[in-house]
Amino acid sequence: MHYMDGKCDWECASAECGFDGSDCGMSVTHSDSNAIMGIIFDGQSYEILRKLLPLLGSIAQLLHAPVHLSVNSEGGGPVYGWSYKNGVGEQIDLKEKTIPE
Repeated sequence: MHYMDGKCDWECASAECGFDGSDCGMSVTHSDSNAIMGIIFDGQSYEILRKLLPLLGSIAQLLHAPVHLSVNSEGGGPVYGWSYKNGVGEQIDLKEKTIPE
């Protein structure tokens, strides 16, 4: 088994195993599979890389259900900048973001 390798290992497709690091989130079906939750981060966009996957894993354990980012037609997730003054800002491409040293 490999945790968070992009392939669901069915031996660990449970809340106790963190749904194989969210690998099983896309392939396990549930009646609530269309439920959507919005999360607002307070901080710089690069912090999303460090915080998002651990947060999704923690939420999955609390809900006892797989949790993952929605994926659009280009394969990206719907992550946007936000301000209280202007509302939704530009889409953040997580593939291009890197964690500063």
